Amino acid sequence: MPSTERTEVFDVGIDAYFQAVEDFKSYPEFVDNVTNVRIIKQYDDKIRAKFSIHVIKDFDYTLDLYCDPPKRLWWELVRGDIFKVNNGSWTLKRRGKHKTEVTYSLEVETKIVAPKFLIRQLAANSLPTMMRAFCERAKEIEAEA
Repeated sequence: MPSTERTEVFDVGIDAYFQAVEDFKSYPEFVDNVTNVRIIKQYDDKIRAKFSIHVIKDFDYTLDLYCDPPKRLWWELVRGDIFKVNNGSWTLKRRGKHKTEVTYSLEVETKIVAPKFLIRQLAANSLPTMMRAFCERAKEIEAEA
């Protein structure tokens, strides 16, 4: 099953970065290909959300998301059009007042038949851009505070 992980250090506070990560409803504003996020239900220990994306065509998938602010957010696939597996996490570590080490991990398997190396490479290539988008959103959050 293809998996990838990337770690970067950003010049932004941990709390703002985590706030960007857990603000699922805002993803369509700054995350490429995400067209809608709907919170289905909030439980004591998790959030169930339906994500809609557009990658050549429209796809939906539902995740159970778990938060341990401001250190970690992780998810597990409930169901989806395109994914057999979509599990992953954000792990954040404070590296100073305005520095955060961010690790994004993803394990994914699609229902579409494609070589595993290709899926892994697509995910790995999109990670830097996505992580920077969250950083930019976190900087906006800091500026608004």
